Amino acid sequence: MDSPIRAPVYRRPNGNNNGDVPNSDGTNLALPQSSAADLSIPGEVSDASPESYRAIWGTNVSLLESMSLFTDFLRGFKTKYRINWDREQGIPTRPLSKPEEGEETLYLTYLRRMRKTGQTNLNLDSNNLLAYPPSRKLHSQLLKYPQEIIPAMDQVLKDLMLALAEEDQEKGIEGMGGEEGVTELDEIMGRVYKVRPYGEKAGNMRDLNPSG
Repeated sequence: MDSPIRAPVYRRPNGNNNGDVPNSDGTNLALPQSSAADLSIPGEVSDASPESYRAIWGTNVSLLESMSLFTDFLRGFKTKYRINWDREQGIPTRPLSKPEEGEETLYLTYLRRMRKTGQTNLNLDSNNLLAYPPSRKLHSQLLKYPQEIIPAMDQVLKDLMLALAEEDQEKGIEGMGGEEGVTELDEIMGRVYKVRPYGEKAGNMRDLNPSG
């Protein structure tokens, strides 16, 4: 299989941080061990041309499209989607304390928490991909091609961490102003971020292949 094309993204000295994000999906958190290959494919912050992205070998699955789907999921997934999905599956759900709780953009909250704590691993309940209609296609791709899709998710996670930090810096969010914000951006650029999927029978999906 040809290796994904490497583009010059975030070439700054790496920092080390192996912390986990506790309860990053809010329910029944499992923490599979993981190790991610570096996939230097830019997400939403790249000027690279479309021909710089390859389909997964032997398929018409575009990594660029997969990355776009995951970006939309991280930005758009709300608590209410999982509650509705659980109810459809006959799974008991806890009542919300107030309607606004269901409108929380869950993963944006998690990513900002990761920035504040310096953690670099995001635990992803794969059922949340099913609960969010636009990402159901991505769920299927994740199960079939984890060795390609998970590194692409890792890159999206890093790109979005950086994008959110820049957005918060522009808004003057506490901790992101002036030199403090510049330092935080530099640290994000130097970190290696990993998505750790769980919720499937396979356990560690990073070790799977399409026939696994």
